[in-house]
Amino acid sequence: MSEAKVNLEKAYEIGRRLTPDDPQLSLIVLGLAAGAWDDGDLDRAVELAEESLRMGRAGYGEDHPKTIDPLSSLADMKRMQGKKQEALNLYREAEKLGRETLGPKNLQTLYPRGRVCLLLAQIGARGEALEYCRSLASFLLEFEAEGVAGAGRVGLQRLLHLAWAFLELAAVEESLLWAAKAVEVSREVAGESSGAYAHAKVAQGRALALAGRLVEARDAVDFAIGMAEKITAGEAGDDLSDIWEGRAEVYVAAGEYDVALADYQEAIRRSGYEARIANYRAAVERLCREKNYEPACGAKSSR
Repeated sequence: MSEAKVNLEKAYEIGRRLTPDDPQLSLIVLGLAAGAWDDGDLDRAVELAEESLRMGRAGYGEDHPKTIDPLSSLADMKRMQGKKQEALNLYREAEKLGRETLGPKNLQTLYPRGRVCLLLAQIGARGEALEYCRSLASFLLEFEAEGVAGAGRVGLQRLLHLAWAFLELAAVEESLLWAAKAVEVSREVAGESSGAYAHAKVAQGRALALAGRLVEARDAVDFAIGMAEKITAGEAGDDLSDIWEGRAEVYVAAGEYDVALADYQEAIRRSGYEARIANYRAAVERLCREKNYEPACGAKSSR
């Protein structure tokens, strides 16, 4: 266990003994939940996030803005468990609370809004997703026009959410636009050696493939893989397995199924999350079933 996690455990034990009703303890519990998530124990992480939310609501009140982060974090964990509808409901709740308590233009509402946009696209609610994501896109463009301090950094992940959502919805021009913006902003605020930049380049590659620009698409995703291979999971805060998934999808579009299969298998090997692994295995099955690519039909992962 890292020193930071040990200190969190100690702070929680001391706080629980001396000030058991202090709502700030909920933030310590949320930190413990994040630590369990980092360790790959999602079930424990969910338990702790639920406890953090209960403590925050009991101490601050049901509708206090300090419960927005616990709501969003719990939604993140449900999403990683593959429980998309539960996650969507929690993100909506966090967004509504943010709008009502902090105002519609507060930066803290951006995270749940981005996730709602992406999840609507992923569950196949095409009409609602297009309307919602276009509204979020307009909101981000307002931020850009107004030059809101910090909007670029805070909004970076939302740019990626928009790009991914429009990819799910096969909206070519919007995918290209928001992927390009994600590349530009991630270069400025995180740097070209970051996981954020690698994710943005994959999104751009997928958008280019959707537009039929396969040579440019391959260049973008190959670059992203090169960057991802240099980044450790700890530095990126992620297993980066979805970088390999993204390149696989571009190579499927290009008809190069051998590269795609190898990338899906690498994504399976790298991921620590069962919901992601299930998605990658389903992609291999589609490669067998829909593309009639025999090597995928008997493919086995190393996990």
